[in-house]
Amino acid sequence: MSNKINLANIYQRIESAVLDQYDLTQVADWVCNNIKLNGRNLSFKGREYQKTILDSNAPEIVVKKCSQVGISELMLINSLAMCQIVDGFNIIYTLPTATFAQKVMKTRVDPLIQSSPELTQNLAKTLDNASVKGFGNSHLYLSGTNSDNAVISVPADAIFVDELDFSDQEMVEKLQSRLTASTYRWWRYFSTPTVENYGVDKKFKNTRRFYNFCKCVHCGHYFIPQYLEHVRIPGYDGDLLAITKPLLNKINWREATLFCPKCDKPADLSIEHRQYVCENPEDVGFAGEGYQVYPTDAPEIIKMSDLVLWSTNFDRKTQFQNFHLGITAEDKDSGLNPEDFEKMKLVGEQTLRGQKVFGIDLGTTCHIVVAVTNGIDKLTVLELHRVEYTDFEKTLQRLIRIHHPATILSDSQPYVETIYRLQNSIRNLYGALYVTNKSMELFRLLASQEDLSKAILRVRQVNINRNFAFNTLMDSIREGYIGVVPNIPDIDILAEHLQDMRRVPNGTRQAFSDGADMAEVEDYRWVKTSGNDHFHHALLYAYIAMYLVKHRQDDKSVAALLCTSFKIKNQNL
Repeated sequence: MSNKINLANIYQRIESAVLDQYDLTQVADWVCNNIKLNGRNLSFKGREYQKTILDSNAPEIVVKKCSQVGISELMLINSLAMCQIVDGFNIIYTLPTATFAQKVMKTRVDPLIQSSPELTQNLAKTLDNASVKGFGNSHLYLSGTNSDNAVISVPADAIFVDELDFSDQEMVEKLQSRLTASTYRWWRYFSTPTVENYGVDKKFKNTRRFYNFCKCVHCGHYFIPQYLEHVRIPGYDGDLLAITKPLLNKINWREATLFCPKCDKPADLSIEHRQYVCENPEDVGFAGEGYQVYPTDAPEIIKMSDLVLWSTNFDRKTQFQNFHLGITAEDKDSGLNPEDFEKMKLVGEQTLRGQKVFGIDLGTTCHIVVAVTNGIDKLTVLELHRVEYTDFEKTLQRLIRIHHPATILSDSQPYVETIYRLQNSIRNLYGALYVTNKSMELFRLLASQEDLSKAILRVRQVNINRNFAFNTLMDSIREGYIGVVPNIPDIDILAEHLQDMRRVPNGTRQAFSDGADMAEVEDYRWVKTSGNDHFHHALLYAYIAMYLVKHRQDDKSVAALLCTSFKIKNQNL
């Protein structure tokens, strides 16, 4: 491979260094001259991919990465450099939580500023706190995506999203409005991935994608080095992911080596044999650039034997693949799969007698699940309906006349007025509201009488413990308690929607310490991938409506504020 010499670019860099004047095409040069780490000037040696990323001026950059490759630190440095190079440049830098953002400001940003005389000199003393740093007319704001706070009202030129997969995706989308007045409108997304088509993986697929290819020194073959595909351990021919701590004592794991897939000889991962290549150069419609960073891109820092050792610290190997290999990975705990749906159809072939319940997901297109339940623990889907919102009430009344449901549960956001109005005429209709907590409570039923003297209106609301409820629904499906009558209309759409939602780790980088001591995170949350998840929600509402059948109260006996709840045996949080 050859590198062309650009004399004009070299002259410009020399001139900038002498005059101490830079522009946004020279961020890497500014960083090397003005930032120190551990008392030494920053160097890209061993992490040359960092300079490649800094040199890009694409309006959108997506970095899909493994841990321990310094991308978060690089992006913090990048944001500081931009604030310094362009007077009046505003950046919103987000992390999953506000608490984590404050910790990063104190432990990462402050030391970087203190290491640079230029940043220290230009730091505005009146704008130097845990949320914002001012440099002349430029500002760096750090915020969490877990709450709607003042940073949403701040205009910005660039938005950096650190650990996208663990951030509130809707809050990130809202930040788009902060770029409206800017001539830059830059986005920088970077994260370890979780499941496919979600978060950073989804963003990465919609860019011009760059991978760091290696040229074999023996046969000249170009390939993308991959741990699971190209690493071998002498004397061991088993699956690398099957290696456990006890097995380490029986294999020569310290000699793990990466081989060329063509000539089967040891590969040399030195930088002179590496080059970033665009996988899809024909996709000129993509304005953004995506960079995949694997552990093999930092061979001087991460050895193949390190990866073998670290893999034994995870009970769920998907966690190792996500964080240490930088790839998407799923297992049976990541959500429902085609086999689960086939089981639902088998269960649905068995006749179930009982009362009818409805589960409703409201929207521009409303999704209705009509099911029959034994009122205890079994539920079979009988019908699926998709109707336009303008036809929803007429369709609902027709289905009620046909099926006479014991309970109906519908989401109430953002259609609170609609649900409240319908509750006046449909006395067994309940409005659902998702809540998040770590208790074993599946749901809580709230009911109140109308009291005009206190401005309290009649309401029937069910607060659903969202993540726990979806976990419980998945377990009930796998245990054979939930069925669907085969070959009903829209059954394929139900299957698609049930598999759209996936479980991802619910944590931040604080929970994922680098190195051999990384522990598996057991707390998860359910997220949508493509967004086609409506029947999944409707089925969950029907599932909760099943439990409401025996808890339904006659309106005359309802107290001023009735709260009922129960716990179930499922321990899988």
